[in-house]
Amino acid sequence: METLVGFEPIMDGEPVAKLSIAPRSRDDARIAAHLDTFARRVEATPPGMCPLAVQLTMLQASGAQTCGKCVPCREGTKRMLEILERIVNGNGQEGDIELLLELADTISSTALCGLGKTAAFPVVSTIKNFREEYEAHIREKKCPSGNCKKLVTYQIDPEICKGCSKCSRVCPVGAISGEIKKPFKIDTSKCIKCGACISNCHFKAVKEV
Repeated sequence: METLVGFEPIMDGEPVAKLSIAPRSRDDARIAAHLDTFARRVEATPPGMCPLAVQLTMLQASGAQTCGKCVPCREGTKRMLEILERIVNGNGQEGDIELLLELADTISSTALCGLGKTAAFPVVSTIKNFREEYEAHIREKKCPSGNCKKLVTYQIDPEICKGCSKCSRVCPVGAISGEIKKPFKIDTSKCIKCGACISNCHFKAVKEV
């Protein structure tokens, strides 16, 4: 168990003190562990990551840390998480950004502990600095960074495709069709975005857009 070390004066005005060693409180340990988790996430986040996906994982961590005693933190973070998941999965709706900001304000104003009051801050920060990313996810159903796989669309470049049919043969849902020695096409309504066509195309004709 970690301990806190300090010195306490024995008598006021006297240069004499005694050493006091107190066990670290459970709350202090939980807060330190929570901050350490966020620190590792920040250190491990490579350049080019989608800010929405990063905030999704951080909000998941906050939701897992909530004690559940107060409704704003327990239910508010859950609602924010549901909205972010919906946006990242390509089902975002107009008004989601405003709803996230409203929930964040309510949680920070009414939560009982520091964890709850600050849980929504990262989301507010990304909306402030990367609002265009949120709007692209919601309105265009696209992830500008290309990291949200649910928003990626696969297309075959007809200028590069040799018509070898390998992509069609490895597709598990039969979403690719065409004639030998002619450019093949992907039916986006059937495509499950597994990436098998990309990894098996020797000519690099399949692109993520």
